[in-house]
Amino acid sequence: MIKASRIKLSKSAPEMSPIVWGSWRCLEQFGSATELSRFLGSLIELGVTSVDTADIYGGYQVQAFLGEAIKLLGDTAQQIEVITKCGVALKSHRDNRHKHYDSSPSYVERAVDESLRLLQLDRIDCFLLHRPDELMIADDTAHMIVTLIKSGKIRSFGVSNYRPDQVDLLASKLSTDIATNQVEFSALCPDAMDNGTLNQAQRVGFRPMAWSPLANGRLFRSEEPQAIRVRNALSAIASANGYANIADAALAFVMAHPSCPVPVLGTGRVDRIKSAMKSLDNPMQHQDWYAVLEACRGQPVP
Repeated sequence: MIKASRIKLSKSAPEMSPIVWGSWRCLEQFGSATELSRFLGSLIELGVTSVDTADIYGGYQVQAFLGEAIKLLGDTAQQIEVITKCGVALKSHRDNRHKHYDSSPSYVERAVDESLRLLQLDRIDCFLLHRPDELMIADDTAHMIVTLIKSGKIRSFGVSNYRPDQVDLLASKLSTDIATNQVEFSALCPDAMDNGTLNQAQRVGFRPMAWSPLANGRLFRSEEPQAIRVRNALSAIASANGYANIADAALAFVMAHPSCPVPVLGTGRVDRIKSAMKSLDNPMQHQDWYAVLEACRGQPVP
């Protein structure tokens, strides 16, 4: 059985698995906490121990569901690393009149405490700010993050969907490093590569996390010209290089970037995770990677 090796997102971050399971759709995928718990146990056996979630997932319901499933694992739950996020305030939740973003110290502290309660944990392994808040007072937010780390409520801190300049601002106010920037990156969405986000990760010294590394299924279903071109390129590369399917080739494309992105996979099938893990030991060759990029752009590489 292939078992994933351990990685660190940054110097300050705890060890985790090189593939992360995303819980965004778990309420649709699993009929009970018991069923989800069995799934998590199977992932742990494969060495996929890191779980990504967020307070807003499932209309603020996923964390509680995930917490029940983790509790059912008993002592095995100690092997799981939990990544969770806050900062998106949806309309009609509590007393919100409008969707907005909030990274104020009081909001962040309350969100961390609520996540710990719902997940039934003593600490969060990696806590992320989910979306940039243009009204963030960086000094104040940074001070709260450091306070939460010192209190033991969170082990490491990162961001999600932040531009490089926004990462730089927050990093300049912190006395700890930023563990990651979780961003969209796939063979259909290279924006994080184009806007300097992945280059910044290399310069600063953290590994980004890639959400929607399979383009939310568009790689398989979309009939848009770009998707068809990329799908055909990945199919040819998969056949020639021993990837089981285009999904595994697509993951190899993501992981080949020198910033070493960590893919977040939302599948509810253990066999898909097991297949995806084979991409860890089958890196994509330079010329194949550029063939996929050319298909994505719809024009020859300059």
